[in-house]
Amino acid sequence: MSGQDKSKQGLIEDLPEMRRRVAALERIDAERKIAEEALREREIQLFEAQEVARLGFYVLDIAAGRWTSSPVLDQILDIPADYEKTVDGWANLVHRDERQAMLDHLLKEVVGERKPCDREYRIVRYGDKQVRWVHGLGRLQLNANGQPVFMLGTIQDITERKQGEEALRQSEEALRKAHDELEQRVKERTVELAKANESLNIFRKFVEASGEGFGMADLDGTIAYANPALCRLMGEEKLEDVLGKNISAYYPEDYLQRRKDEMIPALLREGDWHTETRVLQRHGKPISVQQTSSLIRDETGNPIRTAVVISDITERKQAEEALAKEHRNLRHMLRSSDNERQLIAYEIHDGLAQQLAGAIMQFQAYGHLKDTQPKQAAKAYDAGLTMLQQGHFETRRLIAGVRPPILDEEGIVEAVAHLVHELGRDKGPKIENRSRVDFDRLDPTLENAIYRIAQEALTNACKHGKSERISVSLLQREDRLRIEIRDWGVGFDPKTAPKNRFGLEGIRQRARLLGGKCHIRSSAGKGTRITVELPVIPRDEEG
Repeated sequence: MSGQDKSKQGLIEDLPEMRRRVAALERIDAERKIAEEALREREIQLFEAQEVARLGFYVLDIAAGRWTSSPVLDQILDIPADYEKTVDGWANLVHRDERQAMLDHLLKEVVGERKPCDREYRIVRYGDKQVRWVHGLGRLQLNANGQPVFMLGTIQDITERKQGEEALRQSEEALRKAHDELEQRVKERTVELAKANESLNIFRKFVEASGEGFGMADLDGTIAYANPALCRLMGEEKLEDVLGKNISAYYPEDYLQRRKDEMIPALLREGDWHTETRVLQRHGKPISVQQTSSLIRDETGNPIRTAVVISDITERKQAEEALAKEHRNLRHMLRSSDNERQLIAYEIHDGLAQQLAGAIMQFQAYGHLKDTQPKQAAKAYDAGLTMLQQGHFETRRLIAGVRPPILDEEGIVEAVAHLVHELGRDKGPKIENRSRVDFDRLDPTLENAIYRIAQEALTNACKHGKSERISVSLLQREDRLRIEIRDWGVGFDPKTAPKNRFGLEGIRQRARLLGGKCHIRSSAGKGTRITVELPVIPRDEEG
């Protein structure tokens, strides 16, 4: 056999081995592609979690006294690439008013007691010098001897409570050129995949432990993720209860239309959108929420999902409504007070002022006539004196209407009895008065309020009740005083009473401001009963 034939024969014999090696290389290449695709999916998930969490991470090497930080943290701190990342460098970023408290916290609780670092504080950004509020979370990593080696943690910019961005890994290792390095490349990518998976788990733990609701949905509204806080907010127990459902199950119709008309276009233009809306709990009442929405894109820039951070603001809304109601009540009280002052002004103008003006004119006439016409001067003098006496009586009447002297001299029981007596002098209904109290004198403000309540209720009953009989009672039960004014007249519907009836509202507000309760019961033809309960506050004798 010639040499050429031998060479051909050798190639033929080596062909199976070559095919085996090629198949092995192809198998390794396929495994590499599978691993790279899995890593890419993990990186997308990591990107999504970072988009939602907006967290900056750091690692502090305790022995070296140096720290490394994520790009998002550098953005939060506005520090350049060459910033000296030492312990002193970090301290310089903490606001001077926060440094000592932060140092005490780290030394006593984190290092001394091995507690996690969980603190909100201010920092001063390095570049633009802006003061920002951040939330820091951190935990010590101990060696086998229990000594701290590293401190791992996160920093979140909470100044505007906006969902931030977390930097993703920006690069990956170039593929090996030679096929003989493919197997090693697969191993390296497997290690990288494990690290990325570990980072994703860390992010997921942070998100799942958060008290804020984090969620993601496809562009059509299909829910892809919800952390435990969001599940609770929706009235569900776990992720499986919401996964795959459409958001229409948890939002009112008007929000769904706004999502289509406003949110999605705004996300495509600007990347985020903020609103206050309601969430319809699955088996509960609607709750008010504040929602920040962001758009998540894939690596090619195509929008794939929307992410939301949702905060329950039900208590805030209730507080706002209570404050608005308080403002309305105060405005009503001011209007009522203005009305009372206006009535007093009218009475002074039409009565006391006229009497004083007449008296002045009569005394002026007396001055002109006393030397030439003594008799006429005497008449003018007598007329002026009569008008002054009438003005004095009118003054006492006005004072008694606002705060009668007997209230300060004798107390509320005698003042109410005097009020009943004065009203009974006019031709009107018979007024029955009874009291059973243990106190002697009450706080002056409380006595005045009780008097004004009784005065207003009795006046209304006399003027509008058309009842032959009215009763008023003051009854004390331990530390509570019950004031009841009742008539058996025409009555009225409290729900349809005119809003300008300042008297009834004044009774209600006086009771509320003094920590008491007011009940007004009335119906057509069955009379009216006004019951007010107030705390008994004795007079401070030293005051």
